Amino acid sequence: MIKKLFPVIFIIIICPLILNAQRQYGRKYSPLYEFDGRYKLSGWHFAPGLTYTLTRLKNKSETLYTNNDTSYQALFDPSGRLGFYFELGRYRIFKYGYLFNYMDYSIAFKQIKGKEKFEGIWMQESNALTFAQTSGSGVFSFNYLTANFNLYNVKQLKEYTFLQTGIGINIDYSIIHRSNYDGNTLFHNQQMPSRFMSQIHFKLGFGWKASDILYIIPTLETPVLNLYEWYQGKSTLPVFSSRYRPLIFTLRIAWLSKPKPGDCPKVEGMPDDKKRQNNYQMNK
Repeated sequence: MIKKLFPVIFIIIICPLILNAQRQYGRKYSPLYEFDGRYKLSGWHFAPGLTYTLTRLKNKSETLYTNNDTSYQALFDPSGRLGFYFELGRYRIFKYGYLFNYMDYSIAFKQIKGKEKFEGIWMQESNALTFAQTSGSGVFSFNYLTANFNLYNVKQLKEYTFLQTGIGINIDYSIIHRSNYDGNTLFHNQQMPSRFMSQIHFKLGFGWKASDILYIIPTLETPVLNLYEWYQGKSTLPVFSSRYRPLIFTLRIAWLSKPKPGDCPKVEGMPDDKKRQNNYQMNK
């Protein structure tokens, strides 16, 4: 139960931070990044982390088969399992970003893991007599290679902390697709996601500027829409006889780098400077 309520607990913790940010809005702090040419607008980041599959909070019995006075009912109990995640990529800061302050793209390895148990009973409906029982369980582990693209909005909270929200797309291919199930599943409507997957996802992070060049951002990510396969607008994945919501918890680490001698940024002059220069070249 504690694992299933983790996202609710996370929101309870993060909401006061958001409210505090609103109260602090308008106060002047040192900027998180100085556009003075000392550092590049682009750089590297990496993000180790863990995944977990969130399931429904309450289970209910389902009638899977009826014939005259006989029925088969099953109670499915899905639960999540921890998996591994690692990401490596590049970011680009927007000098004139308003809605979005920067973007990134990356490749990653992620595991989506979970399990399911069931208990089934054969009943005679007229007198509610149980004349047979069955049970079983299954586990799955999908290992994906992932390509990500994200756009981020950053709100500074205090001198060295900030709140980061992001929207992006991930394209995944499962290189290892494992599952097994024990028990009689004759009347179960079991499903599996395809090896190829594409989703729109949302990211929420609470960041800390650890030094002049280092940023550390614990981040929560979850899909908000499956593009392929299309599950009638749902953002969860069908596995066995249940649905699972992937959650990705990462510790994102990004750093700034100084430009090399040949990377000097272009100096922006007045709008008429180029016109004057062209006229000068023509009149020489």
